[in-house]
Amino acid sequence: NIVSLAEIDKLVVEMVDGGTWPAWLNNKPALMRAYKKTTMKDGDGDDWVEKHEFHALLLNIFWFNKLWQIFSHIDTGADRRIDPKEFQAGMSQLGLHLT
Repeated sequence: NIVSLAEIDKLVVEMVDGGTWPAWLNNKPALMRAYKKTTMKDGDGDDWVEKHEFHALLLNIFWFNKLWQIFSHIDTGADRRIDPKEFQAGMSQLGLHLT
């Protein structure tokens, strides 16, 4: 009743390839962050996702992929960094206006 990161990655790829999940959920950096949060913060700190941690994993996969989408949209330089101008423009797009 435990799964590794490799098994989780395989699940995501198969769910996306099978059309069950949307393609934007197959994102390795977001998956790694979801896995780390699940094992280190939501779980017991080991390298495995256990049955009782699986619900948290699914939520984290969705959440970190959604954050990645938003970040990618704000990062107009596509350098995985947000400069102050990109940050301010991104906050405006999210409805937050900085002065």
